[in-house]
Amino acid sequence: YVYQLVTISDSGQRSDALQLVLGDDNSQGTPSGPAPVEPPAQIDPPSIEPPGQVPVESTEPRFELQAAGQRYVLREGEQPRLHVPVRLLRFNGHQGSVQINVEALSDRSGSISVTSIDTPSLGGNATEAIFNVQLQLPVGPVPLFEHERSFRVVASDGLLSANVEIVVDVVPVQVPDIYLMAGQSNMVGFSEIGEKRAGSGEPDEPDNRLLQLNVTPNNVNNYDYPGAFSDAGAVVISPRLIRAEDPLHDPLFPWFANKSGTFIGPGLSFGKSMLSSTTQQVILVPTAWSGTGFCNNGLGQLAWNAWPTDQGFLGGTALADRALTRLNLALEESRGVFRGIIWHQGESDSNDPACAGAYQQNLQALVNRFRAEARVDIRGPAARGAGSDVPFIVGTMSRGNDSRGNFSNFGAIKDQVDFVHRGISQLIGHADFANHDDLVPPQFPCGNSSCVHFGAEAYRVMGSRYADALRRVWDQL
Repeated sequence: YVYQLVTISDSGQRSDALQLVLGDDNSQGTPSGPAPVEPPAQIDPPSIEPPGQVPVESTEPRFELQAAGQRYVLREGEQPRLHVPVRLLRFNGHQGSVQINVEALSDRSGSISVTSIDTPSLGGNATEAIFNVQLQLPVGPVPLFEHERSFRVVASDGLLSANVEIVVDVVPVQVPDIYLMAGQSNMVGFSEIGEKRAGSGEPDEPDNRLLQLNVTPNNVNNYDYPGAFSDAGAVVISPRLIRAEDPLHDPLFPWFANKSGTFIGPGLSFGKSMLSSTTQQVILVPTAWSGTGFCNNGLGQLAWNAWPTDQGFLGGTALADRALTRLNLALEESRGVFRGIIWHQGESDSNDPACAGAYQQNLQALVNRFRAEARVDIRGPAARGAGSDVPFIVGTMSRGNDSRGNFSNFGAIKDQVDFVHRGISQLIGHADFANHDDLVPPQFPCGNSSCVHFGAEAYRVMGSRYADALRRVWDQL
């Protein structure tokens, strides 16, 4: 390696002053002469700009806000409240009271409970104070997805103001959504025998996020003693929660891998549709019984009346009792949230003028009881009572027509029941109906026995329509 020190005179003349040659153990010998060195380029002296204006800090009294962080995690239903510390700094002798307010910067912030502590007047030489903005998100009637919400904390002394923004990552409550499935045969499911298609990729395939209460069969022999319809040992079997599978109202015994029944109803389709509205599991509670209603129909206590009655044309309360027992078992077992009631019934009350005439008040009483007596869940007691916001959804009855019978025209008595279904949103709060009038042959063949029952293709559509109706109720909350 050759290093050469040179000097350049003011006139630009070069003179060699020192040359140093270095080598190492791997060198192949020293160079025979100095390496040529090019004179450096002429460097112009740097120009120096005159200094700019130095900002002069204001001496006027003022204040500002600082948040310890701009992003926080708020978990739905979490106790205690989320505390966001905010610092108020005073400068240049600012004095006086400062009021704190919190503004929501996103449309979805309304359900978050926001409180803040007003900063008191600071005396003496105090120049700062720390206060907490408190945020809480109660569990609401509608399942949430993870999302963010923004808030602005604003401080004002009447003349001056300052603000700081806070972003909150909302995490939904980590418990299942629970739905009660009630009514008569079309809720049980009376499709064509052999129409269940539950293989991989088929429409009735179970989903691991969709569960059901494992219920005992609809057999009067299971309820042959007083109080049986309210007895947990009579209304469910172990394990209590299983993966939902058609037929929903058939049990899955521990020694079988799958249910043997080959017909379907609308429940599974409904549950699978609701999976798109939540990140949690969905649990279905099957409680329907074929041929039943509020009317006696010779079935005695096997009816849906909310309360005992002395009107002879009406039946008893056994099915309402059993439905509540099953619902409360599902709520207890899963610690989930009661999200809605799906009702398909009316045919059995359309055969008697007195039953049809009383249908509206009987249905209202039943919904009130379900909403009031359902076990209190994570939403708390405010979500219970006759006027609670648990959605109630009904479906219209079949208008099918094939060689086994024509149900396309209801007649005066059945029209009374149908009128209640279609006007349910005006009769019961937080309610809506699903219209199934078009689910008729030939596109949608009728189900088992006659066209009073929908077929499998219709049931799959009905489930999604129930889900759509329920979401419409949510949109109004």
